[in-house]
Amino acid sequence: MHTTTGIPHQALRGQPLSQFSVAERLSWAKHRRTKRKEDKAYSLLGIFSVFLPLIYGEGDHAFTRPEQEIEKTHTENTKFDRPLSQLPATPQAAFNSLENQHGPECLSNTRVDILQDITSWADGSDARCIYWLDGMAGTGKSTVARTAARIYYDRGNLGGSFFFSRGGGDVSLAEKLFTTLASQLAAKNPSAKRHIQENQDIALCSLRDQWNQLILSPLSKAIGKAPATIVLVIDALDECDANKTFESC
Repeated sequence: MHTTTGIPHQALRGQPLSQFSVAERLSWAKHRRTKRKEDKAYSLLGIFSVFLPLIYGEGDHAFTRPEQEIEKTHTENTKFDRPLSQLPATPQAAFNSLENQHGPECLSNTRVDILQDITSWADGSDARCIYWLDGMAGTGKSTVARTAARIYYDRGNLGGSFFFSRGGGDVSLAEKLFTTLASQLAAKNPSAKRHIQENQDIALCSLRDQWNQLILSPLSKAIGKAPATIVLVIDALDECDANKTFESC
């Protein structure tokens, strides 16, 4: 598909399209062949998450409306990107970051029961919003967490992940947890992104307020526009520099 369309491998593998420039995304449809002139223009709608009525018969003018809407959306997104870029995020904490690329996942047909229990909880009607996986050190909790993150990442339902590591610099800091998750969530969920950063000093607020304003409130406001299931995976909470802080969150 990459060879035929010119769309980068990263986009085909699920990287948020918002992370590609407007010019680059426009180029993906440049050499597209369609039976109707309008379809070449309308193919841009999904690429830019733009919703417009289809009006066949407008011919070459079909590009005008999408381009105007794309420019409007891009301007709005740029306005939201500015404060979001100021969030102190820790990209290396993500389960699939370059630093974590060699982290083990469950082998095929192993830990089946616990993984089934997790997916049943996330996908079902269980009212509990937290699935707490505990156990002795060395029993494979991180491997299970990484596998669960992979499952929901591949499905497009992973809102974000943070894998703590004691003494690992920023990946051991509790203060980076919610700002990092919010940055990941904003990159993957345009509906929540608009509501994530409305307080430019949020990084200076308590973790409780960060949770409410960066995660809970934006997702609540995005109901109906975001995926029905959004999973956040946090691993090794006991290895953060202030694990007792979360008891009051």
